[in-house]
Amino acid sequence: MQALGVYTSAKVGKTPPTYTGSLVFELHQSGNHFVVKLLYFNNVTVSATAYTPAVQDFVELDLMNCNPKSDCTLEEFIKSVGNHIPEDWEQECENIVVMADNEYKYFNAFSLVYILIGVILAAIAMALFRCIRRRYTSHSMRNIWNICHFAVIKYANEVRIQLDPNGIFVVEDNDSGKLLGYCAAVNLSNELAYIGGYCVRPEYRGHGIGKDLWNTGMAHMGDRNIAIFALNYKMFEIYRDLQNFNCIPDRRILNMRGQLNPSKDLIDTIDGISLVSVNENNIRDVIEYDKQVCDGLDRSIYLSTLYKIPENIHLVAINDRKEVVGYCFVVEMCSGITGIAPLYADNQHIAELLANKCCQRLPPHKTTDVLLKCWHLNEGAIELAKKLGLNEVRDLWASIEWFPHKHANEVMIKADPNGIFVAEDTDSGQIVGYCAAINHSDDFANIGGYCVRPEYRGHGIGQKLWNTGMAHMEDRNIGLFAISDKMLAIYRDKHNFKHIANRQVVRMRGSFVPNKELIDRIDGISLVVINEDNILDVIQYDKHVFGLERAAYIEGVRDLWTSIEWFPHKHANEVMIRADPKGIFVAEDTDSVNHSEDFANIGGYCVRPEYRGHGIGQSLWNTGMAHMGDRNIGLFAISDKMLAIYRDKHNFKHIANRQLVLMKGSFVPNKGLIDRIDDISLAVISEDNILDVIQYDRHVFGLERAAYIEGLYKSGESINLVAINDRNEVSDNEQIAELLVNKCCQQLPQNRTQDVIYECWDTNNSAQEIGNKLGLIELIREKNAFTKKHKNVLIYQYMIEVKMTMKYNCSTTTEDFQEVRDLWASIGFSIHKYANDVMIKSDPNGLFVAEDIDSGKILGYCAAVINTHDFAFIGGFCVRPEYRGHGIGKDLWNTGMAHMGDRNIGLFAFSYKMFEVYRDHNNFTCVPNRHILHFRGPYDPNNDIIDKIDGISLVAINDSNLRDVIEYDKDLCGIDRSVYIEGISKSPESVNLVAINEKNQVLGYCVVLALTTGTTGIEPLYADNEQIAELLANKCCQRLPKNLTQELIYKCWNINNKSKVIAMKLGLKEKRDQMSCFTKSVGTGKLDKVFSIAS
Repeated sequence: MQALGVYTSAKVGKTPPTYTGSLVFELHQSGNHFVVKLLYFNNVTVSATAYTPAVQDFVELDLMNCNPKSDCTLEEFIKSVGNHIPEDWEQECENIVVMADNEYKYFNAFSLVYILIGVILAAIAMALFRCIRRRYTSHSMRNIWNICHFAVIKYANEVRIQLDPNGIFVVEDNDSGKLLGYCAAVNLSNELAYIGGYCVRPEYRGHGIGKDLWNTGMAHMGDRNIAIFALNYKMFEIYRDLQNFNCIPDRRILNMRGQLNPSKDLIDTIDGISLVSVNENNIRDVIEYDKQVCDGLDRSIYLSTLYKIPENIHLVAINDRKEVVGYCFVVEMCSGITGIAPLYADNQHIAELLANKCCQRLPPHKTTDVLLKCWHLNEGAIELAKKLGLNEVRDLWASIEWFPHKHANEVMIKADPNGIFVAEDTDSGQIVGYCAAINHSDDFANIGGYCVRPEYRGHGIGQKLWNTGMAHMEDRNIGLFAISDKMLAIYRDKHNFKHIANRQVVRMRGSFVPNKELIDRIDGISLVVINEDNILDVIQYDKHVFGLERAAYIEGVRDLWTSIEWFPHKHANEVMIRADPKGIFVAEDTDSVNHSEDFANIGGYCVRPEYRGHGIGQSLWNTGMAHMGDRNIGLFAISDKMLAIYRDKHNFKHIANRQLVLMKGSFVPNKGLIDRIDDISLAVISEDNILDVIQYDRHVFGLERAAYIEGLYKSGESINLVAINDRNEVSDNEQIAELLVNKCCQQLPQNRTQDVIYECWDTNNSAQEIGNKLGLIELIREKNAFTKKHKNVLIYQYMIEVKMTMKYNCSTTTEDFQEVRDLWASIGFSIHKYANDVMIKSDPNGLFVAEDIDSGKILGYCAAVINTHDFAFIGGFCVRPEYRGHGIGKDLWNTGMAHMGDRNIGLFAFSYKMFEVYRDHNNFTCVPNRHILHFRGPYDPNNDIIDKIDGISLVAINDSNLRDVIEYDKDLCGIDRSVYIEGISKSPESVNLVAINEKNQVLGYCVVLALTTGTTGIEPLYADNEQIAELLANKCCQRLPKNLTQELIYKCWNINNKSKVIAMKLGLKEKRDQMSCFTKSVGTGKLDKVFSIAS
């Protein structure tokens, strides 16, 4: 044993014997710790009877690799003896082994048997211990991740250990077994690794635990490319500046989070796409799809493990050709959050379908807190998250883990209207910094919420905010709370906050799980809601406790209307100020809004009860009336008494012969409520339909209320729907009204269905019946009064004609073309500025406009251009928003379609909504299995962009090479576009180049054109390979004047990855996608040579 190096000497100075009679291995367990002891026993007494030794007869040996002053752990023991276990121990024991010391030449085989049995038992115990510890660790991981605020998949450990069995590292307290720190350093491939879940319990930080974990993990990963996600900006700076993580993507992660509240217009089905769960039959295809998305990284272990976890929900999208086109997992996070991750798909529509269908499978208790992480550049992913009801949680305060009162700003601005300061990005409008410097009294002020977005720090923004706030508070005693010791030191040493209170704020947090001993009642003590009867007493009590007059703070900004039992829209002020920015007057609140040149309205007029009788109301009234001037003014009287005052004292003589019925109650819908109507679809009001809604409202109400409608639909915490018929028109009758209000109320969270207000005219029996069906009862009636006779406003119909531009005549069409360009720009169409000049040469009879006969103003446009005997194309189709709903678009469309006849017709849809209209209602049913990606941004070329190619020369398109360019284009597109090519090559404000080899053959060409929106488009860009395409695009852009390089647009097919690389090398970023469709067949051409598409 000594020769093998198992032990060194005996304990307590005893010398080990030259032989031994017995060896005893003891395995001791204490909690989760295992300790090994090795003892020997000598008996030289010859006896024929059995001999049982006493405990004191045994002597303990010091084991190698163990601290002689402490017990030997099982791990240390296994390390010492593991390499001594032979493959054939029986044979070894029978042979004579030459030892280092001749005394041990004849070694007792049976003794070795005992050792080996002990070792085997110990190994079994160790294996058992490791299994126990692994289960213990997984549970502990979730605990420590929660403490460190990590939103990690609940079973991340199980997945990671499958990926890299040796990549999980923990630090443990030897005495208690408590887990102190964790680091997953997972090797994904020979080139790539990542660090995840790296954290140390806060109370154990500063002892080198994190450093040891980090070093161990980094050593394990070796020289691979290592990736990490930083929990916050401070950690990001540490990784970047101190740990060599200096390759930073030009994108960041957005955390979209909230209660699952899916929009009604979430995609619920896609023709040709079926969804199935991930299973043994398709997992291989999912892995291959994932490999393509992740740049060739094989994540088979990750996905195979993930889909086998029972709690996870998963779906894979498969097209008609049985190809995977996307997949989605919905997983449980360690903190109880539900995570949508990963979600990969070929396009936004498939992603939306997958996420929607996965979330529909969630039990209700898992829909209250849902998280979706996406790149901030991916507008489609952000839109999808919002459709699910999620919002970005990393707003200014949340991003630095502060938890102020949600409406703190509203409260603070009441206390000090001039004390809130923000720093704003002038380009994007994004708030990048904030400071509340609130003067509470003449001698006391407070700083709150002071912060700057992490990515904007280091530019003096914080200093500027601080200085502005401090100047505002002047020489008062200023207080603040420091979020950390580091910040406290800065405030104390640099900003003179020398007086530190001998107390600290303790922030406690968690789910409300009340102790049974919590006091539930006290004899003699009653509780009531704060109201106008007791608010002054509350303010006095607060003043006594706090030592300051905080009336504005206590009252808050929203108490007024509720205290006198009025029920306006919560965000009514924000809406009315859009309609009339100067129409809100406050002594503590009234509204007088000018809706038009001849009509105005008074609303919300009130004075706090305890302040009445001091002339406040009279002053507010006079100010509002002066603002509205000589218009016809309307109002609602809350009682007959008030109606008499308005009528007799203020000249509201004209009383409407109808009353407003206010109904109230809990939303308890009648089973007879209409839940669906054939041919009627409901959609959320959005930028795509808001103009139609405004037009409909104008028709119903008789007034232009655009500002009001826009303000209302953008209000926070509101729900809206618009009903649209199969002709894409806003629809109206009592059945539709019932459907709308029912569906809106169904979308309300439970806590907002308890007290619902519904207003209607008493002359409308159908409207009152709807209120009854909703479970509401009549509360009060209000009379409507006016200062002048109320009359209906006429809706004027516009006389239009559809005219055809028969021939190209500069004297008559140039002005029209400019007006069309202005029309496109106002709609947001980025079309070649001189497209009309080109198209009219392609098809002199193919341009149609709708014109107001009286004014000559162009109201709508459609290009229906015949390219060949069997192919035509629609472009630029639009109607001015304010003229929609009068059949103009329909007439233009029908005229253009009749002109193109029975040809195969193609178009690019401006939005997905319009694509669906073309596909489902206009027979554009042939949809390519590809879509267009729009890249945009300033020309900011990458350093490694191709600047020259040996053997390739670039020249402008000219009369000498034009025919060759046309032939090249014809070979690529399959049709003769000679008129088009010649037209764009000679367009004003354009740059073009053609690539020619040494044999004078055309290998590609590029045209860069001025677009209607003030942008510049690279269209088309065709080339034999990506190197030539990159050279052409770069050289064309280099020739542009500086003002035309500020906003480039580059459009390519989503299936052309090489084209996407070129766009990114030009400095452009993906912004949106676009669908195309055809009536008969999808043209292909040589798509591998199409790098940027011509519109």
